[in-house]
Amino acid sequence: MLDQACRQMSLWRKEKLQLPVIAVNLSLFQLKSGQELVRDVTQTIAKWGLAPSDLELDVTEATLGSSHGRKTLYRQALDSAFKQSGRALRANH
Repeated sequence: MLDQACRQMSLWRKEKLQLPVIAVNLSLFQLKSGQELVRDVTQTIAKWGLAPSDLELDVTEATLGSSHGRKTLYRQALDSAFKQSGRALRANH
């Protein structure tokens, strides 16, 4: 899904469509992969010639589960990893 979304954004940019961002929902599996997720995002946006600000990664509360502690842990770990690579992560409620 990440690759398809970035490919589409790249095509829109080539057609001079100035959409602010493209959003991709992350799965629990992707969240658990941690640094692999950061690597995949970094490689995919580079592959399609996008800037980090072109991509918005969304995580639903349902994906994170009902445990507040788990949500906080995942959020802190992912925020840290993505900030180090110049990207942002947004959690949806």
